[in-house]
Amino acid sequence: MKYYLMMILFYFSLPCAPSSGEKITLYTEEFPPYNFSQQNEIKGINTEVVMEACRVSGIDCELVLLPWARAMKNTKLNKNSGLFSTSRTPAREDKFKWVGPLVYSVTCFYKLKENKDLIIHSTDDLKHFTIGLMRLDIYQLVFDDLQLKEGIHYLTFAEKHQEMELFKKGKLDLIIGSSVTLGAQLKKAGLTFSDVEPVFVLEHRSLKGNYLAMNKNIDDVIVKKLQRSIDYLKQNLHVDTIVEQYLPYPNQVYKSHAKRLEQCSGKTTIY
Repeated sequence: MKYYLMMILFYFSLPCAPSSGEKITLYTEEFPPYNFSQQNEIKGINTEVVMEACRVSGIDCELVLLPWARAMKNTKLNKNSGLFSTSRTPAREDKFKWVGPLVYSVTCFYKLKENKDLIIHSTDDLKHFTIGLMRLDIYQLVFDDLQLKEGIHYLTFAEKHQEMELFKKGKLDLIIGSSVTLGAQLKKAGLTFSDVEPVFVLEHRSLKGNYLAMNKNIDDVIVKKLQRSIDYLKQNLHVDTIVEQYLPYPNQVYKSHAKRLEQCSGKTTIY
């Protein structure tokens, strides 16, 4: 009830923007809780933020959920289109026009708590363990840059979180996640926060947060409208309330670990 009351008050505070006749297609993927499908609807933290930005801007935005590779391809081919939640990397910088940042969190590695001997002090230590991730995910580019080899240091899967079953069985040492995404990952494998613990924070120049990546030929007017609306929403929308709505597990803080690892838990969001 508290959430809905706050959202009602927020909606009444928004400027009323009439439709400008502009229509764009926004692609996204299954990446809970940022964006996902539920009962034939596309929902999620960043879905709500982006669609509110469209509404405030007076832009007609159609949502389409596709596998990541196909969504990326369509965004590059279709002028009036965009893709979220997209990592803004140096390699992608000139290929899109960018709106954001949207909501994101710090990237962390997690292990099964029973794996007592697994300790990581630097990215070089990652070469001694096995990791699972989705094929063509941003982290595959990061791993390649860190000279981690597919099939030796990490395995790739066709869909997000397919690696969770092997991780649960102890056949993969590490998974990648964040304080925001971890709950959905664990739920998929029937695990809880008490089964895992963070071991390392991954920092890399390619990890700059989640954005709405728009076709490089789209009208700059549309991009500027959406950016202004995103900025407006950040100043007025209680994003933490939206985050709370989508996280399936209660707050979990690993107090026994270094202060640095606390950002790997506890619903730490950035926007």
